[in-house]
Amino acid sequence: MDNQHFLKSNQIQNGLVSVIIPVYNSASFICKTIDSVLQQTYSNYQIVIINDGSTDNTVEVITKKLGNNLNFKVITTPNGGVSKARNTGITYAEGEYICFLDSDDKLEPTFLETLVEKINQNKVDVQLCGYYKHYANTVEKLPKSNDCQRILSQYLLGDMSFHIGSMLISKSFLDKVNIRFNPDLRLAEDILFICQILSVAKLNICLSYLYHHQYRKGSLTTSAWTKEDYFHDIDAKVTIEKEIKQIYTGEDHSFVCHQLASNVFSSKLRYGWKLFLAKKYRELASLNNQKFFADYDISVLPKKYKKRAKIIAFNNPTIWALINVFYTKKNTKL
Repeated sequence: MDNQHFLKSNQIQNGLVSVIIPVYNSASFICKTIDSVLQQTYSNYQIVIINDGSTDNTVEVITKKLGNNLNFKVITTPNGGVSKARNTGITYAEGEYICFLDSDDKLEPTFLETLVEKINQNKVDVQLCGYYKHYANTVEKLPKSNDCQRILSQYLLGDMSFHIGSMLISKSFLDKVNIRFNPDLRLAEDILFICQILSVAKLNICLSYLYHHQYRKGSLTTSAWTKEDYFHDIDAKVTIEKEIKQIYTGEDHSFVCHQLASNVFSSKLRYGWKLFLAKKYRELASLNNQKFFADYDISVLPKKYKKRAKIIAFNNPTIWALINVFYTKKNTKL
């Protein structure tokens, strides 16, 4: 690894947890995140910080914060994105268990203690907990249920929500099944990883809400998308469909495959609908002629997307223009 910068690390002990924290220009907020680890009621952990080519004084801030601590290390790499950083963290993790912590998120003090106890008590590969999703003015608690039946189906439908940080994972399990983050994905890398975990792991959910995720204004999920963003999203959904179809063997396999295809189609329709609303009919017709929207089952789509798919399928700029005028006059949301 280039530019390795190792700091102190404790020896492997039974039940050691490696807390993997990727950082990039995080100097202004990383201390609060680290504090949430230092305040854990479970003491057998190491902090593995991956400095993803920061150009500010993130490493200096971390070194000053943890200078007298014996159980952390920092690995500095060229900037390669959060997926590569997390994979590097997995490689250098010494613990029996690993968890991921984003550099602006926080843990409840009993996060590690609760999840280590539960993963051993339930004899599972992955122990999940609830998390708080912090918006600008509100906080949401997710998931609402701990029902593990058809859990991948629930997740793909949006009925169940998890955060990459709200799970404790057996390192030996992760190595055995060789699940890693896909560094080629620009979007939804967390979703692919979670889908892979839900596909092959023996797991349990406890509804103790122990992880705090900051939903940042200005992030890609809250900003207006560019054409490039839409196609990155489509590529990610196609990759997820391909990967999960290969490894999932649950009794609801057929439903999962339909839902994966539906998610791809929905992503394509979102871009097509943006073109329709922007009256870019020539570009939309070109996509239709390239069979961009072909070979998908409309029946599995949500009601809103079924209507949009039917409108796009007209493949006629004159009809599209009339529909746009009609719905604009009626002030009706399509």
